[in-house]
Amino acid sequence: MIHTMKTIKLLILLLSFAVGLSSLTSCSDDGPEPTPIAEAPVFAMNENFEITAKCANPYKAYVNGIETILPYTITQTYKQQTIVVSGYGYGVNLQNSDTVEQTFVVPALVDNHEYVDLGLPSGTLWATCNVGASSPEEYGDYFAWGETEPKDNYDWNTYKWYNHDIRDYTKYHLDYAYYDESGNYHSVPADGNTVLDPEDDAAYVNWSPLWRMPTGEQQRELVEKCTWTWTTSNGVIGQLVTGPNGNTIFLPAAGHRTVDSLDDAGSSGFYWSRTIVEDWYHRAYTLYLNSGGVSCSSGILRIDGGSVRAVRMPEENHDYVDLGLPSGTLWATCNIGADAPEEYGHYFAWGETERKETFTWENYKWCEGSFDTMTKYCTDSGYGSNGFTDGKMELDPEDDAAYVNWGPSWRMPTHEQQRELVEQCTWIGETRNGLKGQLITGPNGNTIFLPASRSSVPESPYNTGTWGTWAFYWSRTLRTNQSDNASDLLYPAYPANATWDHYNDRYIGEAVRPVRLP
Repeated sequence: MIHTMKTIKLLILLLSFAVGLSSLTSCSDDGPEPTPIAEAPVFAMNENFEITAKCANPYKAYVNGIETILPYTITQTYKQQTIVVSGYGYGVNLQNSDTVEQTFVVPALVDNHEYVDLGLPSGTLWATCNVGASSPEEYGDYFAWGETEPKDNYDWNTYKWYNHDIRDYTKYHLDYAYYDESGNYHSVPADGNTVLDPEDDAAYVNWSPLWRMPTGEQQRELVEKCTWTWTTSNGVIGQLVTGPNGNTIFLPAAGHRTVDSLDDAGSSGFYWSRTIVEDWYHRAYTLYLNSGGVSCSSGILRIDGGSVRAVRMPEENHDYVDLGLPSGTLWATCNIGADAPEEYGHYFAWGETERKETFTWENYKWCEGSFDTMTKYCTDSGYGSNGFTDGKMELDPEDDAAYVNWGPSWRMPTHEQQRELVEQCTWIGETRNGLKGQLITGPNGNTIFLPASRSSVPESPYNTGTWGTWAFYWSRTLRTNQSDNASDLLYPAYPANATWDHYNDRYIGEAVRPVRLP
């Protein structure tokens, strides 16, 4: 289904406080503007008024200019207003009139898409339907690679990430050069993006942050670990996929779209991964199926319309505590890799998701051996490889140690979430089972314990002495204007003097205490 801009004017009795309703219902900058998933009805005085918005990050909204975790309920006094509801957000035209009291509820998006555990070694869970479909046999929507909306025409003229003036890609590309209209030569370095960012992932944007388009490796696992049978389901031709545990999914032979036509429907299917073909960036990896079998290929161009069968990772069962923080942030009781609150757990370089024994610039994932050769998460060309920048300030989910190791409900905290933990809580030095740390008491009296886990760099002045002297905890936020650093939480075990305004070299190994989406 192709969403079009639609405007509905509603007269509704509301009260005006300091700000308009538009600030109550807008999404954070993490994703696209909100799209209503139901037309708002007209309400009478004093009735509860519920607004449902679908965002790329459905857990956040701005309430009176403050980023707030959803769901959020507010009761205020408003003047009568005319509300204009558009297809890409809510706008408000204020009109002076009598005042009434209304209650507004901005709910979190509930994910209701079904999935199947096929018993794969990775634990990947596969959706039962294509994005845009309501049953396994429906073809669903078609997407150009890196686009999140279906369209009527799939060619170079309509592709989001292609610039006809320079005749090359503007995102997800290798090194290239071109001459502008004035004859000036321009050299453009590779942008380092080989996997779709969440905001360009059709599953993430159209369903929820719990879902992603599969990687090329996840598609390869599906091909190699499952049994494939060409069959007909409810009159639709496709492949029945049987996992190692006997569970199944059905992938219809949905064909693909080129220009304005649907080709090969009923005889083959092309399913996008979120991984580009690195040495042939005109294409991305696809799962190709027909009556002869199935393979992982690069059979269609990025501009063509392919199907999307989404995946999600299994949830890990980890405890968390509500500290009564203003943002609603829920903090885990243990570090990643720990079985008890006082255990240090595993150490990760910033933006890496696997533990390792040594931490250096030479083995750091996102550089070419030094602090000024960054290949991802760089806002200053002085720190980028060959002047590379991508403007990214926060870790993508696939580079977030909490998301990857614990599941899609968990993230590394932001810089602001760590700041809130420091400023809104009471910190007291404590020793548990012989390990020093800080007991953190929230506004509601609930507590968590953070062990003094130090960092991976023995020569650091903060690491002198024994374990338990200092603690470092990564956030998922890059340091502004110094791209070789990321922000972290630093504190000494005794006395309590935690600071959120600290930064460390990205290659250094630090502990991670995750936060959970409500």
